[in-house]
Amino acid sequence: MSDPQVDVPIAIIGGGIGGLALAVSLTRRNVPFRIYEAVSKFSEIGAGIACSTNAVRALGLISPELLRGFNECVTQNAFESYRNTWFAFRYGQDPRNKSGKNIHRARLLEELVKLIPPDVTEFNKCLSSISEDSTNNTILLHFSDGTTICAQAVIGADGIKSKTRDFVCQKTVHPNYCSEYAYRALIPRDAAIAILGEELATNGQIYCGYGTYIVSYPIENGALVNIVGVIQKQGSTWPGTGWLQQSTKEAMLKDLEGWHPGLMELFDKYSKCEQWALHDMLHPYPYARGQACLLGDSAHATTPHQGAGGGMAMEDAFILGNLLSDFRDPKDYEAVFKAYDEVRRPRTQSLIVSGHEAGGLISFMGKGVGDDMDKFEDAVREGYFWIWHFDLEGDLERA
Repeated sequence: MSDPQVDVPIAIIGGGIGGLALAVSLTRRNVPFRIYEAVSKFSEIGAGIACSTNAVRALGLISPELLRGFNECVTQNAFESYRNTWFAFRYGQDPRNKSGKNIHRARLLEELVKLIPPDVTEFNKCLSSISEDSTNNTILLHFSDGTTICAQAVIGADGIKSKTRDFVCQKTVHPNYCSEYAYRALIPRDAAIAILGEELATNGQIYCGYGTYIVSYPIENGALVNIVGVIQKQGSTWPGTGWLQQSTKEAMLKDLEGWHPGLMELFDKYSKCEQWALHDMLHPYPYARGQACLLGDSAHATTPHQGAGGGMAMEDAFILGNLLSDFRDPKDYEAVFKAYDEVRRPRTQSLIVSGHEAGGLISFMGKGVGDDMDKFEDAVREGYFWIWHFDLEGDLERA
């Protein structure tokens, strides 16, 4: 029997930050691949992305050039006294019981794109489904334009609404609405300083409230301030199928009632009054099936409460890129993906649980903590420590 016609050895579905980080890793190690991106160009949803110490470390392990580019674009806290601080925690409402870095998503995406060849991506390739050719031990990728691509392996980096996950997890895993939504706003630096003052506007802040919190941090080298208000509505459901819902200024200000007047003024003047539904995916299912696996949000989407979701995708890309470099025979891909799943799934699923706890904690709903600030400090430190101080290279060795 003749060998099957393989169009591509490794297919990466999705050209977001996670997929591109893997592409950079494979490029650096001379592992052939191809990216299939659903839209007409590389783009990212959202403005800022928080990169904690583990994320920055993963970037450097993937590629020193990537880390250099990241550091050129990153926005740090402006005050010298904040240089070893990621975010300062503050009361955002009247109390009832009297080092990471940030970067604009588009800038990080640009730095990733610089480090991959220009001819490895096909745009406007929206994946519809995946099937196996068990006779030839290959994967068939079926796209909405009617084409089919034959690959020896596929990595789904296609986000929380992943079509690759439908194949890997056999449609057993679906995003879960967390009974939380967020309002966002991008504010010019001078306007933020005029309302909040220079210290609060130009350094990362988390304002804790009762049942809600607000986070703000500078991006674009300090030219803009990204501000996000998270509203928790325990037990609520999300109307409709879309995850972005237009609200009204009146409804938004009611959700933020009782907050510091300066914060409310910023949302009043600069927010589009859109509600972003927050979802995650806590589940026990493997991230791999045969010669297919999942990376980033397609496998382990989480809430933004610890600013660690993007960092976990970087870690995924480091582990997977190294494994695919070390074991290049297509016969090894299934074992490679199984090893990847065994080391990545426990940590990333733990983040989802930790994210829920962190959201409650900074909204003064932490069990046994509430707004007791003595207990709060210890709980926050414990919640971040295990994320930041992690032996990623040790994880690779275990795989």
